[in-house]
Amino acid sequence: MRLNSLLLGFLVVALSAPSHAQSALDVIDQGRTALQQGVDASDPGALRRARATFLRVTGDRQYGYLAHYYVALAASRLANLSEDDAITHVDDAIGHLETVVELRPNWAEGHALLASVYGRKAGLRPMAGMVLGPRTSAAMARAQELAPNNPRVVFLDASSKYFRPRMWGGSKSEGLEGFRRAAALFARAPRPARDEPSWGHDEALTWLGIALAREGSLADARQALGQALRVNPNNTWVRDQLMPQVEARIAEAR
Repeated sequence: MRLNSLLLGFLVVALSAPSHAQSALDVIDQGRTALQQGVDASDPGALRRARATFLRVTGDRQYGYLAHYYVALAASRLANLSEDDAITHVDDAIGHLETVVELRPNWAEGHALLASVYGRKAGLRPMAGMVLGPRTSAAMARAQELAPNNPRVVFLDASSKYFRPRMWGGSKSEGLEGFRRAAALFARAPRPARDEPSWGHDEALTWLGIALAREGSLADARQALGQALRVNPNNTWVRDQLMPQVEARIAEAR
């Protein structure tokens, strides 16, 4: 009788573990859908729903790190849409990403996104730049060491270089080339597994288009933005604002 009870206990554990892990990924997938909808439509309500969804599984043993990562990504998107509360959302993102790199110290994705939000906070709080600057550089260096050809690592590094002031090592030309390289890496990358981040392809093409347009390379900008729409036809920023602006400038130049 005791042996049967032990066997039954082992069976329950064996059957419940994969189910729980799968359910965590299901929740993360639901959050990713809401997150993408929020980004596409610039909808803070959808972003908040996504963040709340990811929070439900941050305690999961197997995929908690990925849930923390996506909470941070949702928070960083909210910072883009709410100027008054931007620092609150950035601090939220930093807290979750510092947890990510503790849980997964050799995961390049966590270090790269952490570098990005450190840099964002430095932009919002310039007086903290003396502290945040070295943290940003160290986190990105670690990401590049771990995965130099990861398209999101390349994209986030390019964004940092493009927007950072020249006196702090920023470079519009290096940023542009980074956007170009990231777009090419995304195009060649295999479809991400469910336990990997899956964002960034259309964003890299979008920022490549913006950077080219700012340099006056309007035909190339239109091509990049068109590629962004092929990757993500729901990108309303590109579809309804950026592409019409570039088309208008091209028409004016004729």
